[in-house]
Amino acid sequence: MAITVELRKGDAEGARSAMRSHVTDTALRAGFEIG
Repeated sequence: MAITVELRKGDAEGARSAMRSHVTDTALRAGFEIG
């Protein structure tokens, strides 16, 4: 949801950061650690 909030605000950097957090969290939950 944070990603869509940032996109709706037109905040590309905020959306990028939210996406990075989402991907990192998803990877950790799946047992992978990414840099």
